[in-house]
Amino acid sequence: MDTLLKYSSYEKGIISHAYPEQSFWDNYTRLWSNSQNKSVFQSPHYLQFLASKFKEHIAIYQFKIDEKLKGAAFFRKEGKVFHFLSDVKSDHNFFIIDRECNQEQVQAFFDRFYEELKKNNWTLTLKNLALWAPYHDVCEEAGKRSNLFWMCMESSMCPVLEEESPEQLSALVDKSREHRIKTKKLIDEQDGVFEIFRAE
Repeated sequence: MDTLLKYSSYEKGIISHAYPEQSFWDNYTRLWSNSQNKSVFQSPHYLQFLASKFKEHIAIYQFKIDEKLKGAAFFRKEGKVFHFLSDVKSDHNFFIIDRECNQEQVQAFFDRFYEELKKNNWTLTLKNLALWAPYHDVCEEAGKRSNLFWMCMESSMCPVLEEESPEQLSALVDKSREHRIKTKKLIDEQDGVFEIFRAE
């Protein structure tokens, strides 16, 4: 039996491609205030500002229970691929889910989400997902269960430079304008300290 069929008709997920009216933003503000993760990158005023900048390319996933907004996610289309709207400038991206949703409702949120992706024939990149979000495992399991092409890649925010000796490493940094700028910025703005590790 298809997992999606077990959910009641009062749980609905839909993707819209139009800039929403003020009533939606009022409902979203209530949702965000009662969400599991009140990320500043998904805060109502910030997303409303971003949405106004990408009006022609915006898409919003809404999950409703008894016609009440219980979950949402914002996207923008770049070329043929959709990305989180907040990915324009964010450290981490979140799905916004009402903290009162139980485990089955969270699962319904993601099952309906992937069902909508399939229906709309999307190509989607979910970048900088917060792995510590309480729904993350459910999101990943639903993606694998959806029969959509699914690939998960780990990424690192910490670059590493390797050379044979400290002198060669210093020469490499000095030779590259990009490395010099980044090094100076780390030192000047963050009081960065550089250490040399030797492999034993």
